[in-house]
Amino acid sequence: MDTRFSTETDEELFARIGSQDGEAAFRALYDRHASRLYAYCARIIGNRDDAKDMFQETFVRLHHQSSVLTGPVRVAPLMFTIAHNLCISWHRNKKHTVPAEDAELTSNDRSYEQTERMELLRRAIDTLPFLYREPLILREYDDFTYADIAEIMDIPVATVKIRIYRAKERIRAILAPYIQEV
Repeated sequence: MDTRFSTETDEELFARIGSQDGEAAFRALYDRHASRLYAYCARIIGNRDDAKDMFQETFVRLHHQSSVLTGPVRVAPLMFTIAHNLCISWHRNKKHTVPAEDAELTSNDRSYEQTERMELLRRAIDTLPFLYREPLILREYDDFTYADIAEIMDIPVATVKIRIYRAKERIRAILAPYIQEV
């Protein structure tokens, strides 16, 4: 990994892409965001091959945007907006959902019970309509603010809040039979 750019912000790296050291700046952006963006695509798309395609196309389009956009750019929301639009198109073309088995994060430190709970939660999230699943994933897994999610999805902040609330309500209803009252 190139450490020349470790102290520069995403925005500074994005601005450098068209310069002489643009390839290294783009690589630094890629290194910073690749795992998080791939995890997002995998959770939204549900299978590795299509998620990889969306992930790679996102970076291709981000690179293209560096030559088109002028002025300050918030890189993470731009990147996730591109990925969001690609995933929306994919869902429109596929017209179905696929379980996100490949997106599950595993840990050897988890107990069997914790693993089972995580699997139930993952399956509950997989059953959500894309309309609710995406903002929930952006908020809970990718830690975006409501304003950033609204920007990424091109919807009002109030709509983001409603969709996340409804997603959580549906998950509670799905998991209710499995969760014992303490």
